[in-house]
Amino acid sequence: MTRHLWKVGTNSGNDGCPTLYTEPGTDTYVVQGDPITDPADLAQLDLAAGEAAVTVPRELLANFGPKEPAHVSQFIRFEDSGHMFAKLKHSAWRLETRRRPGHRGPSTERVFNTARHPRREGQ
Repeated sequence: MTRHLWKVGTNSGNDGCPTLYTEPGTDTYVVQGDPITDPADLAQLDLAAGEAAVTVPRELLANFGPKEPAHVSQFIRFEDSGHMFAKLKHSAWRLETRRRPGHRGPSTERVFNTARHPRREGQ
């Protein structure tokens, strides 16, 4: 199926590269730029089969790229999150409640007892 691209903007007048296009009704962009062909440069990229990389000046994206934030949350299934905690040595609870050397503030026990049983005024 042929895409119907709309020219968003270019830094080269009307005759070519680099240019930014979009397909109306989608959140995707097509970037036209100088192809990266140097094997050493390509080796640094994680390109899948059929993908290509191009270079464009920062000015093209700054002038014609989307201005509104478009954050798309990516949810991680519980089964896939186990590796995230495999190397933890301390829990956040332990780090937040431990006493530091030279710290003269109230002990953790005192803070939690106060939170459970707040003092009444006048005591």
